[in-house]
Amino acid sequence: MPKVLVIDDDPETRIKIETLLSSDGFTVETHANGEDALTSLQRGQIDLVIIDYHLNNQSGLSILQMMRERQSTASMIIISADFNHQVAGECFRVGVDDFVRKPIDAEELRLVVRRTLHAKSIARRPASSTSREHSKHKYECSLYKGGAICDCCP
Repeated sequence: MPKVLVIDDDPETRIKIETLLSSDGFTVETHANGEDALTSLQRGQIDLVIIDYHLNNQSGLSILQMMRERQSTASMIIISADFNHQVAGECFRVGVDDFVRKPIDAEELRLVVRRTLHAKSIARRPASSTSREHSKHKYECSLYKGGAICDCCP
């Protein structure tokens, strides 16, 4: 199962995300600050980073930029209570894959995590198999609706 790194200075949020994703079979590591998370990133493969936009004395985006500079290939999701168009623009310029509003809704988080990791797995495949896999996937996907591309696909 993919390994998820959760960074949030609010212990309740960290516990909620860890409990939710662990129950879905993910390996979850949590940290209250960016320095510890960066150290963790150097120790092993991380597939997904979920980080708060506002950490106590740091910006979640600055931590994500440092991760990218260290060649992290992890997918990235920002969580924030105050998400707007300006914040969205900043996030996507840094390379954030998606966002989740606080307070966190469990089903929304599950959907965003699955969609983000699915997009990453599709992107890693050779082009010929990607098209074939997506064609097969859209018929099997529980999110596929009425002829449109499903929500979990890029």
